[in-house]
Amino acid sequence: MNELNLDLLIAKDPLTPHILDIVSQPESTHLILAGGFGIRIKSAFIREQGLQNRTLIPAIPVIRSTQDLDFFLNLDLWIEPNGSSKFRGMLERLGYSVIPSAKNYQFGKDQDPITKRWSVKIDLLSRIPNENEQVKSDSRRVGTGHIHGRSTPEAFAINEAPLTISCCGNGTINNNNHTVVRIPHPYSFINMKLMAAYDWYCSIKKGDGIKNNSEKHVYDVYVLVAMLVSEEVEVCRELSGKFKDLPIAVSIKEHAISLFGDPNDAGYRKVIELLKGTPSDYDTFWQGLQTVLGLME
Repeated sequence: MNELNLDLLIAKDPLTPHILDIVSQPESTHLILAGGFGIRIKSAFIREQGLQNRTLIPAIPVIRSTQDLDFFLNLDLWIEPNGSSKFRGMLERLGYSVIPSAKNYQFGKDQDPITKRWSVKIDLLSRIPNENEQVKSDSRRVGTGHIHGRSTPEAFAINEAPLTISCCGNGTINNNNHTVVRIPHPYSFINMKLMAAYDWYCSIKKGDGIKNNSEKHVYDVYVLVAMLVSEEVEVCRELSGKFKDLPIAVSIKEHAISLFGDPNDAGYRKVIELLKGTPSDYDTFWQGLQTVLGLME
C-alpha cells in the first residue's frame, strides 16, 4: 500500500499539518479521525490507490471542507494508568487549550483575540461503554480525569475494522512525518452520519432553528456510500448482522428509510441540492445504503 502524501493530496488545507502533529505523537496510537476530514482522507486514499473505478458510484462528489477535527478516543485511555493525563499533556505540548464551554472534550489552538475564534478546534468523542467496561459515563460525556469524550451512542461500531492509512507530510512542528491515520469503517461512519442527518431532518420538520451547516451530514451519507468498495460492503454485511438487534442500530435503519427511502424524501432532495449539478444515482445509492445497514435481509 502506498503512503499518502497529505501535503499533495489535501493541498492547502490549513488543518492538514495539525492532524499530522497529533497522529505522530505516541499518545495518539488509538485515535480514530471521523468527521469531515476523515471523509477527505478516505477520498484521498481512493485516489492514491487508484480505486476510483471500483467505488459503488464512480462519480464521487466533491468532498466538503471542514473547520474542526473530530477524534474518537479509545476507552483504554481511561483504563491505562495516567492515560488521560498523558493525552492531555500531549495536547498542551502541541499548544492546545481547553474550551471552557465544553471542558475537557473540546480543545482549541491559536485563538483570535478579537473574534475569539480558534484557528484549530478539536472535538473529542467516545462510544458508550458497555456494562463490562469499567469506564464512567453519562448522557453528556465519557471518562474521568483530564480528558473526556463526548458521549456518542451512534458510535457503537467505531472500533470495528477501522481503516488504517499510512501517510506522510509536514506538520507545524516536524517536517517529513511518517505516521498512520485511522478512520472509521464505512459501516460505523454511515451509522453516525445518519443519526446526525436525522437530527437535521427533525429540525426542519419542527420548524426549529437549524444548526449552521447541519445539512452537511445528509450530503456526507451520500458521499460515504458512493465511496464504498466491494471488500467494505462484505464487512458491512457482517457488522449489520452483528448489531442487527441493537436498539440504536434498529432506530438508525428507520431513520434511513425516513430520509432516503424515496427519491422525493427530504434527505435525498437535499443531496440533489447540495450536489449542485453533479450527476446522482439514487437507485445505486439506496441499494448500497440498504446493504450497509442490513435493510435488504
